[in-house]
Amino acid sequence: MDASAVLASAEDRVIDEAVDALAHSDQARQSAIPDGRRREVRQLFRLVLRCVRAGRVEPVIRPSEQIAAHCYAAGIDLAEIQGSFTVLAEVLWRQLAGGLASEQLIKALGLLTAITGAGKDAMARTY
Repeated sequence: MDASAVLASAEDRVIDEAVDALAHSDQARQSAIPDGRRREVRQLFRLVLRCVRAGRVEPVIRPSEQIAAHCYAAGIDLAEIQGSFTVLAEVLWRQLAGGLASEQLIKALGLLTAITGAGKDAMARTY
């Protein structure tokens, strides 16, 4: 099984775990829309998955810029959305670690780190 298959098969579990972690963090914002945080995490998850499937980071850049522009306009602190990306990455690391062999795992974790780093960087430059 490749990294994208491991992640795709665990989408709901990953999102649940990330949303729970965010809800328990001190920085978790209270969304006016009850499912707002879940939608946000799902959007980031699908963005990361698209990049993993493509095997490159470029697909994360433009959507991350758009997310940052939206957050800025809505008065949402950059640290909040980047925090969601960080928590999601941690959950994704655990999923990959449990589902891939060592050589595959090293490559997948490197790509995941590059994807989330590029996304957070694009957000910071835009915000």
